[in-house]
Amino acid sequence: MKNIINFLHLQKQCQLRTALLLNLSQLYQRMGDLRKAKTYYNDTYALCLEAYGETHPRTLMAYDF
Repeated sequence: MKNIINFLHLQKQCQLRTALLLNLSQLYQRMGDLRKAKTYYNDTYALCLEAYGETHPRTLMAYDF
């Protein structure tokens, strides 16, 4: 049971982190700072790829940049 709770906690942290990184990358893109946007998109993509796999919508959103 403790392993399941730890897994769910880590999954929730990952969801929050990817959402934050994706939002930051989109913000910097809209502001015209493409270098920072690309950095955040790359970080988001790497995290999503590891956490969700290559066909998950969040992974695909980060890859599209």
